[in-house]
Amino acid sequence: MKKVCLFFYFLLLSLPVFSQERDISAWKAENGKYGFRTWQGLWAVKPIYDEVLEFYTQPYTWVRVGQLWGVINRKGNYVIHCKYEKLMNSFDVENFVCVQKDKKFGCVDTRKAKEIIPCVYDVPFNFEEIEGIGFMARLVKDKKVGLLDSTGKEVVPCVYDNRGDNTFQYHPESNNFLVKQGGKLGMISLTGKVLVPCEFDKLEIMMNKDQTFFAYTQKGKKYGAYHSKNQEIAACVYDSYFEFDKDGLAIVRKNKRYMVLSQEGKELTDFVKHSYEIDSLLEEIRGKAKN
Repeated sequence: MKKVCLFFYFLLLSLPVFSQERDISAWKAENGKYGFRTWQGLWAVKPIYDEVLEFYTQPYTWVRVGQLWGVINRKGNYVIHCKYEKLMNSFDVENFVCVQKDKKFGCVDTRKAKEIIPCVYDVPFNFEEIEGIGFMARLVKDKKVGLLDSTGKEVVPCVYDNRGDNTFQYHPESNNFLVKQGGKLGMISLTGKVLVPCEFDKLEIMMNKDQTFFAYTQKGKKYGAYHSKNQEIAACVYDSYFEFDKDGLAIVRKNKRYMVLSQEGKELTDFVKHSYEIDSLLEEIRGKAKN
């Protein structure tokens, strides 16, 4: 019985320590500085800061000394020394805080008290949830735009031209980005894979029923095509814009002559001079396909 009583005695002694560790809140001391006190009124973290944010249930919080912010733990030890000029806690991702240092922007995960994105970017950025990918942030570095994932990895390097609103042009039907590089148009996936290289003056995207797409390209006064799976179908060598029909065929023109092109990029006929000749050849190809 005596051993049981001693057990509960030591258990009760440990309870205030647990409460003291968790239940601390910000207080302003007589010296005008802020610290953190326990529920018993004891200073758990000495009042030496000009501004603090509450811990709540987190192991870390932000503190400011002078004009700079840093991160401390519940014992008052610095995890990240005060080096950030601004905090911008406007992320959709919990615990992520955009920070500024030397007029550059990065990100700190306060849950881990770790700088996951260094302060090397030109503008503040927000994470957005992209279906099937997760949280991503569009960012700017040296006047070029890129794409960042929530671990701090540059999924798309900052090599693409800035549209002026620090974003890529999102193409919702294909779930990809239309991008520019050196003033030329191209297309990339959300993971940074180049689907159409940035080589073209114009780019038209036409979706197919199977969610693949054709990218019709123009370079100068010449026209070509890409397929989202088969990559380049036709180089920009044809004299007029064309599109593949439901049978995967297109009439193309070159040097004032006509020819039938398949969606695989194969030239199915010789070049002929008159449009009525190519119409006849096109019907012949369709008839053979049906048989």
